[in-house]
Amino acid sequence: IEAALQFCDIFVSVGTSDTVHPAAGFVEIARACGAQAHRFNLSKVRDHFDAHHIGPAGQILPGWVDGIINDRQQGCC
Repeated sequence: IEAALQFCDIFVSVGTSDTVHPAAGFVEIARACGAQAHRFNLSKVRDHFDAHHIGPAGQILPGWVDGIINDRQQGCC
């Protein structure tokens, strides 16, 4: 997992407290390697993320993913 994190563009954490290690440290590894870090949860818990998407993941995540796909298809990002 740590090797893959070094090559990701976007790191996404969904519905977790982000406090149990080793998984809680994945965001720091990804960001240190240049990835944008997005957290989807009911509340903001940690500040280690570039963006916090607050609300039920089943409602907010699909639209965000569609936006990423559309941006990539248009060559935006």
